[in-house]
Amino acid sequence: MNRIESPRTDDNAIEQEIKDKGLTAPRVTPDDITDSILSAYFFTALEAADRTCNLVRACDQVPLSLLTLCVLTLRNGFTVTGESACASPENFDPELGKKIARANAVQKIWPLMGYALKEKLANAAPVSAPSNGTMTVFRGGGARAHAGLTMPLNTAEGRQQRGLGELVDQARELAAAAEAGNV
Repeated sequence: MNRIESPRTDDNAIEQEIKDKGLTAPRVTPDDITDSILSAYFFTALEAADRTCNLVRACDQVPLSLLTLCVLTLRNGFTVTGESACASPENFDPELGKKIARANAVQKIWPLMGYALKEKLANAAPVSAPSNGTMTVFRGGGARAHAGLTMPLNTAEGRQQRGLGELVDQARELAAAAEAGNV
């Protein structure tokens, strides 16, 4: 059988490359991922089945014993899972199974923390008026481009046309205050 390389990368090596390139914008780091993990639980599917079922069929015992599961509890109470399945019983190694299952669970944390960071950055973004005389007003706060409505700022027709004149005026005042550092 042909050897298939895993697309998995070394997170610490990538973090070092980011640092070496001088990239300093907010990002999720391997340390952030590690710090987000409160606890880890490991078990095989056979152990889980033994706890929840009165009887595991004999034909299922070997396959279930080759599936290692990892449950990571994050500091906010959310859980992620990872798994490692061994095709050949002769190759099964409990410690290696735990290592692979944990790595698979950790990979699921990256998009969650990336989303949380992006949400935080979007909600912290100041409201500002572009120099072209238009402003995009967002419903519900934050920088949600899909929910925005771009309108002329400097014409009464533009404001009245959409019935948002007062809202636009408030947004302009807020943008001016933000530019002046008063917000």
